[in-house]
Amino acid sequence: MIIGFRAPFGYVLMKILPHPREPSRDVFDAGRILFRGNRSRFHFSNFLAGHRARLVIRAAPAEAMTCRVRLDGKELGKFTLLPQDGWQESSLEINGNWVRGQANFEIISDQGECNLFHIWALQPDL
Repeated sequence: MIIGFRAPFGYVLMKILPHPREPSRDVFDAGRILFRGNRSRFHFSNFLAGHRARLVIRAAPAEAMTCRVRLDGKELGKFTLLPQDGWQESSLEINGNWVRGQANFEIISDQGECNLFHIWALQPDL
């Protein structure tokens, strides 16, 4: 089931999909839709400066989607996902030279609708 609507704060997409570990159960979630050419910005803090990190994106695209990612204005990389009726994850490695205590990310939709449900960053245990 897919529901989308425009709200004053942007476009939102809601999906009911099979639970990743228990396919007989459904999971409801909502995410942001970025149409081609649209962008979304977000800020992370509390990184360990100088240590590599990984940005993870979880999506459930209804069509092929490609998004570019910028970190503090620099091109970090891009990810492409194909349509699937379930959650997919893609990640981008962040070189430790680019990591400071905080980071400003920007995701730009280059192809299709980028349906973004969860975005998080990881750093290895030291």
